[in-house]
Amino acid sequence: MSKIDVYHMMIVSKYFSTIYDFISIEFVCKKYNGNMEKFHFNPIALTNKTIKYFKSIETLNLYTKNDETFGSTFDSNNTKENSFNKKEFYKVNVLYPVDYDKAYQHKISTFVFRDVCYTKTNRIMFGDSIPCTNNIRITRLGNDVYFGCDLMTSIHIPTTISIIGNNAFNGCEKISSIELSENVKNFGINAFGMCLSLLEIKIPKLVKIIPKWCFAECIKLSRVNLSENLIEIGEEAFFNCHSLQSIKIPSGVSYIGQSAFNECEKLSEIILPKSISDISYGCFAGCSTLTKIAIPDTVSVINSMSFFQCKNLQILELPKNLQVIGNEAFGGCTSLVSITPYGTIIS
Repeated sequence: MSKIDVYHMMIVSKYFSTIYDFISIEFVCKKYNGNMEKFHFNPIALTNKTIKYFKSIETLNLYTKNDETFGSTFDSNNTKENSFNKKEFYKVNVLYPVDYDKAYQHKISTFVFRDVCYTKTNRIMFGDSIPCTNNIRITRLGNDVYFGCDLMTSIHIPTTISIIGNNAFNGCEKISSIELSENVKNFGINAFGMCLSLLEIKIPKLVKIIPKWCFAECIKLSRVNLSENLIEIGEEAFFNCHSLQSIKIPSGVSYIGQSAFNECEKLSEIILPKSISDISYGCFAGCSTLTKIAIPDTVSVINSMSFFQCKNLQILELPKNLQVIGNEAFGGCTSLVSITPYGTIIS
């Protein structure tokens, strides 16, 4: 510990999580005395009792809405406002999510909002176009923000957006294309469900999970470019995507949820990765155009109804490590002419 110089100890201590960590380090050796006094911002949330340790603060960081503001508040609902102990700061960084209307009210002030959400209420107040200003960077779209906007034909999503909430574009029946920037990292449940005119989508590289119902019933969706960093596809994520023709699931995907591609009736090609260990219930049921499927050797379980009613499935290659085939896993596959059996089926 004594080999870390004063400067680097300050860098390390930025990642401490409690005031006790900061106090303890100053007792390690004399050269670390005054470490807290070197900070011009607070690396942890402060109280009226702990702010005395950080004597040089010019910028106040607010990590949660319950943090002590020392009188620098923009939110009338903040329970920590304390005008008696008011302190002046050059800048106040608000690091927790704040709705756009609140940020807009304080766009010219000492407050800097780092995580701004454009909500459904904001859209009604400010319009369908997502505001782009130098003072306010919107980073997320809230739940239901464009839910049921069935007359909207297009939308520009700024590059600052990283999170798209639940049902954000659900029921936007006339949107044919949505261009997502590479900064998007999270989709909410049913984010694009029932976008009936959506033709194609490219999943940004930072997205690791496609949650359940994300693109369910996008009946014209024919092309999907999945992120190579994807690890999970949720249940019914592409349910009833009638026009989807082929899908290559990236090598890092370890979980594909129930009925993920159920009723994708034009899906003629499926490339499964070696990272999966089972085929979920109803995963590819109703893919009536599918003619061939090679299930990787890593799969040991094919659950019930997995390929139910794949009426044109002719060639089936089973994995070497297969142990379980569920009820009706291949029920209604009336065109099967070639099955390559492997493994030891125990049920």
